Amino acid sequence: MSSFISQTSIPSEIITTSSSSVSHTVPNRSYMCKFIHEILSLTDHEIERLIQSDNFHLLHDGIQKFYYENKNLKENEIHHTFEDFLHKRDFNYIHDTCSYNDKIFVDLFSNLKPGMSWNCTTGSQLNDYSSCPFFFKSIIDLKTRKLKTKDYDQIASYLTSILRYSPGRKFIIGCLTNFEETMLIMVLYDDTINQIKYIKQATVTQLTGLQILTLFLSLSDTQLGYNEKFINILLNKKIVFLHYLGRGSSSFVFYCESQQEQLIKFVLKISRQNCTKEKFIIEEMNKIKRKNMNLIQCMDMNFDDDYADYLIIFNLRGVKLDKLFMQRFLDDTQLLINTWQQVHLCHKIGYIHSDIRIGNMIMYENMVYIIDYSSAVQPKTPSYYQGCLSTASNGILKILGSNIEKISLYYTDDGISFLKCILLLKPYFQHYTSIIKKAIEDKMTWDILPTYEYAMKLFKDKNIIKTLVFLEENREILSVDDLNNIIIHTLKNEKTDDYHIDEYLQKLKL
Repeated sequence: MSSFISQTSIPSEIITTSSSSVSHTVPNRSYMCKFIHEILSLTDHEIERLIQSDNFHLLHDGIQKFYYENKNLKENEIHHTFEDFLHKRDFNYIHDTCSYNDKIFVDLFSNLKPGMSWNCTTGSQLNDYSSCPFFFKSIIDLKTRKLKTKDYDQIASYLTSILRYSPGRKFIIGCLTNFEETMLIMVLYDDTINQIKYIKQATVTQLTGLQILTLFLSLSDTQLGYNEKFINILLNKKIVFLHYLGRGSSSFVFYCESQQEQLIKFVLKISRQNCTKEKFIIEEMNKIKRKNMNLIQCMDMNFDDDYADYLIIFNLRGVKLDKLFMQRFLDDTQLLINTWQQVHLCHKIGYIHSDIRIGNMIMYENMVYIIDYSSAVQPKTPSYYQGCLSTASNGILKILGSNIEKISLYYTDDGISFLKCILLLKPYFQHYTSIIKKAIEDKMTWDILPTYEYAMKLFKDKNIIKTLVFLEENREILSVDDLNNIIIHTLKNEKTDDYHIDEYLQKLKL
């Protein structure tokens, strides 16, 4: 439920998704090479049997004739013409994407456009939200020239986008072809090391490009890595998508209605990650919250399916913190404290949110709600960092910079992130906010730490900076209650130049 926020002057990674976090970046994509039978998990004998079948010959000969008749077409023309050819042969859900411009499609592929999409048959039954990642079986990219290295990277990027947002999906296989030459690309998610891996077909093969393309089109859903079970959950509950709200680092969020449950409206988060932990955390927090405290709540729709663990339903539809409300957020001390108290409540049940940023805050009835507990971890438990880099503590940034894969987090890291959210919005800090934005956009995230270190020296007399320095120095030893007292004290006094927080912090040291 990470992204309810659209474009604004504040850096996108700071306020929207955590997609630039360490667990998701691919600065230098490297490929493993495998033979076709290894990619498809088929034996050579099974592939030979497929190639010798009548259906294969019929499709292969048709594609061959199509190519000879249309090989002089321009690239955009051949996509559309090939779509017509496939539809006449009952491949009705492979589409030229030239006319795809809906918000979901644009968000999913980051304003880029794959050549052809291969969707499931039920995708069109949900009010034409067919651009949702979990409706994609695969991607086909047609070229009219010799295949280049950048083409592999491009289709790998498309496949990664689909895999990243598909509930429980382990891998996806795509096809890059100019008909004379065809390459299969596999992208898979390795849960054991929390990494995405890339595999491309070895160039040494006895099959022609047309045979490989025909073989690809003959693959089953299972062989492509696709499973419709998740979609059946939505169909069985007669869930209708009313509005697309946004996306996070691994989830898409919709405003929905269930026609089976007396037209109940709710917010539905669909994630590639299992949501069981997030549900547990939110439910436990609600058990101990004080009366009238603003806190996000889960709804129970009685989904009786294992794949239901990849979705979570919320009781309210929040909206982005627009510029006007962001200013109120900065000015209203009690609003800041109320927001922080939700983080503190998470700490009270033994979890660190680990992804505190403006993008994980929504506004509902003039109150701010912390959302997205999917990255939450328990303290001092080594794990892969999945939080936002722009608000990460300097301590975390230093560890990540040393290439240590698993790190231990502390409650204080959330406190630092919360104060950095405020700092990044401060007028006097905007130059450095822009530098951090550029570092993230250019995938030069190693610039973030020195930017903070320099700026914190420059603005060392600001109360919020003094607190940040203190928290960084003591991030491993502060208790939940001490951290809470420090944050609240800072929020109450950080706006005035008359009060200096040094004495308060010095007493804590003693």
